[in-house]
Amino acid sequence: MNKLYYINCNFNENIHEIFDASLILMCASTYENVEVTFSSLKIALTKKAFSKINDSLYANVNFKRVNVYKKKGAIRDFIASLHDVYILLKGEKGATYLYSSINMFSIHCVNFISRLTSKRVIICCHSDLEILTNKNFSFTHYWEWLINRFFKTTRLSSKLRFMVLGDSILKSLQTIIPNRMKHFISIEHPYFDTSTTYSKTNTDLINNNFVKVGVVGIVNESRGGNNLLQFIQATANTNVKVYIISRLDPALFVKLKNECSISLNKENQFLERELYDSYTYQMDYLFYPYKARSFRLTASGAIYEAIVKKKPIISYSNYYFNSLFAKYGSFGIIIKDNNNMKDVVQAIMEKKDYQEMVEKTVDIYNRVHPLNCAENFRNKILASFDKESL
Repeated sequence: MNKLYYINCNFNENIHEIFDASLILMCASTYENVEVTFSSLKIALTKKAFSKINDSLYANVNFKRVNVYKKKGAIRDFIASLHDVYILLKGEKGATYLYSSINMFSIHCVNFISRLTSKRVIICCHSDLEILTNKNFSFTHYWEWLINRFFKTTRLSSKLRFMVLGDSILKSLQTIIPNRMKHFISIEHPYFDTSTTYSKTNTDLINNNFVKVGVVGIVNESRGGNNLLQFIQATANTNVKVYIISRLDPALFVKLKNECSISLNKENQFLERELYDSYTYQMDYLFYPYKARSFRLTASGAIYEAIVKKKPIISYSNYYFNSLFAKYGSFGIIIKDNNNMKDVVQAIMEKKDYQEMVEKTVDIYNRVHPLNCAENFRNKILASFDKESL
């Protein structure tokens, strides 16, 4: 296949940095020429991630810089949508255009242009799809209404595909928008380790008298804040120490100051990658407090931090994590509800079946590494689009 445009004009932070780098590698092994449009910061982060692998694997990747409006919100989204549309209008006719996230404004224009020009477009879906489970929308949630309307009622281009990161998500979508499934493809969530030698060998936190549990991912009231508090309280006065690595909701951050946890994220911001890696490598387990029955239509990128670092997880039962356990086998401890918390804490204290779970993460990492996912990615693209037009 000839050329692919890889586009994200909306992000200017380290959000999805390893996922984007992984997917670009898969595209580079599938297409002869990959042109990536990112902010200058995301270009720098991607190149830094690429520095950990053989440069021949991305020799056909070229970067173009786009200016991203600094402040998050509708203005940034709207400006980004103009860039999205411009790239699609001016780009080559026979190329494929992959947008690595959904923009509530440009998604409508991109679909319309694809209908007029028959240009092939792939849009990668993340947490936006959870909106499809909502039934009522307030005026202030206009962006949710726009996306819900688009996926459920808008006439879609025959050349438009949506990419989701897991078969479990595809299965759940079949019960919500069954008449749209021909537009969806599912791939393995790719990920690879970009840690530095320092991150892997730093031992600032080493204390063999304690079992260290790190909290990663974004946590707020709707994403497991109460579960985190209950877990910290359940592990108090034990040999289990809970370390806060992730960015927390500000109110939750203040509340945790009075609990038996140790914050490694003093400023409560997204940590620099090297420091983040250093902390997570020193943990025995990584804890994900997300609510039960969450992640029905969303993959969790945060769980792959545990996989690449060979750390068993502790998590409440949810759709996506359960699907990974069903597919790969157990690589951690699942909390079914708070009633079995005593047994969970005891298993953590004893590090029950710990080595077996570590070995399972090694197996999973080999399977989700972008170089090992590339062939499946290519086959999914070929099967989804008209083969003659590729």
